Amino acid sequence: MIVDATASQANLTNVFSLNAVAADVWQYIGDKEFTIEQLIAYVCEEYDVDYEVAKRDMEALVDEWIGYGLVVNE
Repeated sequence: MIVDATASQANLTNVFSLNAVAADVWQYIGDKEFTIEQLIAYVCEEYDVDYEVAKRDMEALVDEWIGYGLVVNE
């Protein structure tokens, strides 16, 4: 689960629930910059998943996170 805790109190207006893989990827990126390719490689290695499946899933996940404002595309 992701909660906005940038203020002195947690803002529970927007709470984002993540499945196990998405939560693992979120932990993996932490607060560092990342590329889709890095996420694809990570998921392929950690979960023994086909490249094309990981690519499709990571692109969809990052697009969703961008849409919610959780990450920015620079």
